[in-house]
Amino acid sequence: MSETVIIAETTAGAVAPATAELVTAAVGMGANPTVVVPCTDAGAANAAGFAGVARVIAAKSDVFAAYDAAAWAQAIDAVAPQVTVLALASARSKDMAARLAAPPRAPESFILRPPMSGPEKLARHPCFASSIVW
Repeated sequence: MSETVIIAETTAGAVAPATAELVTAAVGMGANPTVVVPCTDAGAANAAGFAGVARVIAAKSDVFAAYDAAAWAQAIDAVAPQVTVLALASARSKDMAARLAAPPRAPESFILRPPMSGPEKLARHPCFASSIVW
């Protein structure tokens, strides 16, 4: 599998437990993922050091104090490698993933994973021309 980036799900400034599910899924697909943690305090990224993670990137910015999809996507895009991206299928992650998939970023693919489902439920969505192809 190509290099994989996981956008950590955060709740109240902390890494949500569902992020561990994404790491487990990525490792199960043969990846040693990079986890990008959107945060206002870089210390929050310490909680993303799950087994199998190659590295953790703290995307530290004041924009993460409140959710604004465009600002979040721009800040994450500035630090995340342009590779396969894993994100939960939460409303916030789907909103942000659509913005990250738009040019000029257009990573090779996004994988959206509903929380609490098995790895067999992963769906790969290649991205072309700023659209997620279902």
